[in-house]
Amino acid sequence: AAVPLRPAASPRRGEPAPGPRSSSPGAAHDTRRLLRRSAITYTRKTHVIRHSAPRKPLERHSLPARTRSPMANLILHIGSHRTGTTSIQHALCKSAARLRGIGVLYPEAGRQSPAHHVLIHSILRDHVKRPANPKAFVEIKPFDELYHQLANEIARSRCSTVVISAEDFSNLVRARVDQPVMDKALRFLSLFDDITVLYVLRHQVPFLESLYRLLLRWPFGATTVSFPDFVDDRLSKDTYLHYARRGDFFHSICPRARFRYLSFAEASKHGTLVRHFFEQAGIGAAYENEVHVNESTSRGGALAMLMWNRGQVPCSRPRGEFVTWALEAFPDRRESLYDEALLSRVADRFAASNAELAARCGFDLNDELDTFRRKHAPRGWDVTADIEERVQAFAAGTVDG
Repeated sequence: AAVPLRPAASPRRGEPAPGPRSSSPGAAHDTRRLLRRSAITYTRKTHVIRHSAPRKPLERHSLPARTRSPMANLILHIGSHRTGTTSIQHALCKSAARLRGIGVLYPEAGRQSPAHHVLIHSILRDHVKRPANPKAFVEIKPFDELYHQLANEIARSRCSTVVISAEDFSNLVRARVDQPVMDKALRFLSLFDDITVLYVLRHQVPFLESLYRLLLRWPFGATTVSFPDFVDDRLSKDTYLHYARRGDFFHSICPRARFRYLSFAEASKHGTLVRHFFEQAGIGAAYENEVHVNESTSRGGALAMLMWNRGQVPCSRPRGEFVTWALEAFPDRRESLYDEALLSRVADRFAASNAELAARCGFDLNDELDTFRRKHAPRGWDVTADIEERVQAFAAGTVDG
């Protein structure tokens, strides 16, 4: 709860009144500023509080009035997916105390360890259909509740910088955002005086394969489609794969934000992804060590899990046990699910968009594509005899789980 202000002396005629006390979150610590902002005056004779003018209605590209004193700057990390975001978020959680020591807050409000998924989902929607397993989706809380919790936590921390991290912030693309979502996004951004958006990118070719491999081992609703069908589906709704459009959208809703693109290939070149992010975010003094979480599956492990998802593994052993075995049984990550034709089709699809991005951000995603071609032999997506034989041996219990 916010710390209440000390009772003030009775005001003189014509001076701002202390105003009525409020029990709503975040109200007490900011009463004086709100009174000044609304030009509230106090009349001794009638004890009437009157406002000089109503607030202007919220416009699409303008920020609403703040509900707390201007204090914090925002570093908003929006992903994208499969660019080491989970490792970065775990590192931010682990370094929370060191960050506080240099005046940086990684808030607990709106966070579902280790990222602020609850916050972004409260902005994107207020109600979702809950699955049978409550762990399958992010917990949804009312936006107003999280907004006040976040405002209070920032005020109590007295930190000058706040770091918010969640991949789904990158889902704020123009085609999916309606006015209520826009209003909540703008209200969230209005808490901050200075906004820097960090967007870590990787070329669409390795990104799509990495995402597919993740979804194969996903514990809830794991995919059963082949890799080419998955790629075709993603290309049919490729707005989020045109990275330059993401920056344009954020500039349109918040022109004062600085949008910075970071290269995943550059960051992970020497195995220092977390260090690179901390340095680019200006919080390098809080860096401790590298964290590696949620690493990609090998080609053999991915195809083995596809067999399991399709019900082609007659086995009574738990799925989690099979996933663990598949990750260990197929450690070689030098082979790709692409064949040459599919790889070239995806690369050609985004060549012009990536060239436009290179002119803006100073690094070329095609460099990462060249590296990917050198390190990963395109073997295709068909389940080969050796993979099927090893999977069936696991099902028969002739290999350890």
